[in-house]
Amino acid sequence: MKSSIHALAALALCASIQPSVAFELTGGSVDLSYSAFTDETDVSKLALQGSVEAAFTRNFGAQLDLSYHDFNLVNDSGTNVTLHALYHVNEVASLGLFYGRDSDGTTDIDFYGIEGGYEFADFDAEMYLATGDEAGISGNILGISGRYGLNEQTGLGGSIDRVDFDGGVDVTRIGLKVDHDLTETFNLNAEVGTLRASASGVSDSEAFVGIGAQFKFGAERGATFGKRGLLDLLPGL
Repeated sequence: MKSSIHALAALALCASIQPSVAFELTGGSVDLSYSAFTDETDVSKLALQGSVEAAFTRNFGAQLDLSYHDFNLVNDSGTNVTLHALYHVNEVASLGLFYGRDSDGTTDIDFYGIEGGYEFADFDAEMYLATGDEAGISGNILGISGRYGLNEQTGLGGSIDRVDFDGGVDVTRIGLKVDHDLTETFNLNAEVGTLRASASGVSDSEAFVGIGAQFKFGAERGATFGKRGLLDLLPGL
């Protein structure tokens, strides 16, 4: 846990350091969140996450995400590292390729995919498609999210993520989120949603809630794209 905190603190520190190499740090964020299932509050997760983005040219850049997830029920933790290659088509549209790894200390799951984002006036949206495998079992992840700014401080957003595994196992996560800027750099948010899993014709769903805080630096949006990986989709374990 200490190493993850130190790594995320270093991301924020980088925003105030003038780089000497041929790139410019443009923004990022540090996030702290808690989520749990409503019927079983011991099935919960505490997450510490951070992102930093650098520009190589006006159109090309890179984004690095680091995450630490602490799961209450299983008394275990997991980490995620994801690297994005970014192409900013214009002022409102961006494309990306990403590669990431989820790890719980004994098992690593590698995944890679494509993503795209659009931001215009009070509305922004992004979509991604990824695939990954571990021990011969593969899965595909599709996600769509969007946010509408109700005013200069408050926004309402929604997301749908679906994971399909070999053998007819799939998981769908649907979330509705509201966020509010207390300052230009500090944001609070709350989320409600459902997680639905099915296998062999049998399915079940559970409602979950979540709260979080985000510190952004640099660009107004922080980093271009959201977090990726299976651990990020789980409200608890």
